[in-house]
Amino acid sequence: MKPFRLLHLPHLPFRKIASEINLVLLSLCSKKSRLAVKLSGIKSIGLSKRHLSTSHSIIIDFVNLWIFLSLKKREEVDDPEEFSAKYKIGEQVFKSKFYENRGVLTFLCTDYYSAADQIVEYLKNTFNCELTRCKVSPSGYPEYRQLITQTINNSKIRELDFGESEQEVDAEDIDFVFNNLKTDKMLIHLAILLADKLEPANINLYLKQWMNGEHSRILSLRIESIWFSSSHQNGSQQLFDGIETRSFDMKREISDYKKSVFYSLFGNQFVDYQFWDIRRNDGTIGSVALKSSRCFFHVWRIK
Repeated sequence: MKPFRLLHLPHLPFRKIASEINLVLLSLCSKKSRLAVKLSGIKSIGLSKRHLSTSHSIIIDFVNLWIFLSLKKREEVDDPEEFSAKYKIGEQVFKSKFYENRGVLTFLCTDYYSAADQIVEYLKNTFNCELTRCKVSPSGYPEYRQLITQTINNSKIRELDFGESEQEVDAEDIDFVFNNLKTDKMLIHLAILLADKLEPANINLYLKQWMNGEHSRILSLRIESIWFSSSHQNGSQQLFDGIETRSFDMKREISDYKKSVFYSLFGNQFVDYQFWDIRRNDGTIGSVALKSSRCFFHVWRIK
């Protein structure tokens, strides 16, 4: 049987076939294959990276599939010799292994952060996309403060998840995020996870700042904490202390507004939540949803 010469196909057939396979693996095969992928015009619809205590990874999304790239140190894998494939990405040569049953391409590295940066730059250049989401925790990225002030604030990242399950976030860390995350260049979706030391007064201050014109580019905020639980019955009163609330407008036409991570506040996932609307000094409306250990804040921004 003759080999199927994928790279010799005309543009449209190549694009159709390539869009159904692992484009990252294809682009890494050779300079010629990378050029073919790049010229095909197949673009990513999302690029994100994660630095958590238990995993470091990059995820790139396409219309038909998403590709998970994992980073491991040599001492973390059972048999490093199985990582036989070598790929040069940027200035680094990575040994890798593709776990076909899980669809995961794993790279060995000595430093998670520089490796992730090199791979992200490669993907941005190859697929004409930008890094739009970042998920970090203090234990997964100890230098997260530098990451926020020197990288995220000067990037096109639109979503930031701060924290991770089973890793409590300190109030000092949360204060740093609120006070140093600049959102004047982007619409951002911010999530603070496992923020058990965060008090209603902290969110109250944030909402008042938003009402006075600060944090104007944040479109949604999600906070997971224990303060709004059975042992904190007055949590909502503390949350809205000094804030004029309105009844949640169930009649608003949501198709008139920009989407966010929590765009559909009418969905079944919010069926047991309490809702309030608040108004910013320029007339913009925001909605607060509370239930048990979760607080959602959504800004209704006209398209």
